[in-house]
Amino acid sequence: MRRIRIHTFIVFIILAIFLFGFNARTQAQEDANKPFSDLFDINNPFEMDLIFDVKDFVKTKSIDEYVDAKIAYNNAEGTRLEKNVRIRSRGNVRKIKCYLPPIRIDFNDEDYEIDLFNDFGKVKLVSKCELSSNDEQWLIKEYLSYKIYEILTEVSFKTYFLKINFIDSKEKKKPFTSYSFILEDIDELAERNNEIEVENNGLLLVHLDRPVTNIFAMYQYLISNTDWHIPNLHNVKLIKSMDPKEPAPKPVPYDLDYCGLVNTNYSVVRESLPLESVTERYWMGNCLLDSEYDEITNLFLEKKDDIIKIWEDCEFLQKFHKTSSINYINQFYQLIEKGKQSKNTIMPNCK
Repeated sequence: MRRIRIHTFIVFIILAIFLFGFNARTQAQEDANKPFSDLFDINNPFEMDLIFDVKDFVKTKSIDEYVDAKIAYNNAEGTRLEKNVRIRSRGNVRKIKCYLPPIRIDFNDEDYEIDLFNDFGKVKLVSKCELSSNDEQWLIKEYLSYKIYEILTEVSFKTYFLKINFIDSKEKKKPFTSYSFILEDIDELAERNNEIEVENNGLLLVHLDRPVTNIFAMYQYLISNTDWHIPNLHNVKLIKSMDPKEPAPKPVPYDLDYCGLVNTNYSVVRESLPLESVTERYWMGNCLLDSEYDEITNLFLEKKDDIIKIWEDCEFLQKFHKTSSINYINQFYQLIEKGKQSKNTIMPNCK
């Protein structure tokens, strides 16, 4: 009887090991098939190496030309992969101010047809401006600011959080690491919404889809961002429905490093505005009817807990940055929680 029990126990252990191995392989296969955004979140950034001639890239960052680079990373099965990409610098102010400007990565290569990055074409990579810890905190706050808009509307860029090891292929610069994020390509955003990008200069707020533009404007007010302009498409992309019955374009914000919520040390106020600091909120949207104001504030109030939670749950924000950011967001909510009487405070020029 004892031998039977021992035999049964051994069989059970073998079966358990088999099932564990099977489940692990199945999970790996499932992970490999998951979209990038489902695999890596704010507290689990995807880690990879970006290998290129760092010294020459920094020296020639004002030139908008692609150069060869490589990325290296572990796939879902733990296999180390190395792929060819092309990169170039992008941005206006950050290209001048930053040691490492924002980068555009071109994934358009046959290597990516069945790969983790197969949905990516030419995407924007945002990393810290300088190599200080404060710059990294600003980078994370900009990433979380994008996440706020993702909570509010599908007409928003999806963002993908990464931890990137920047490695000089010529070994003339020491490697350094930066939390970074990739911004979804505008064509992917448009396709998700069954729309297309439009690049019409000269449009005004009144020419845009009004409900979406109201969300856009209130969001910019929440994060205190005035660094955008519809007529010349400054830090704004436009997408439009393929349905001819819905002709009005919809605005999508990007490049948020000048907003008061991020509050970088290089952000400045637009000279044309009566402001002394980027942390002063200023309404730049349409004048809203009372019914529109109620609708838009109700949306933001409904999403309040979700918005606060992404900041509270972020493990990479230092206590000072987390506390000050949440307090800043709460100031906005304390205002709109007053109901209609807050309307005149937010948009005093609309009386």
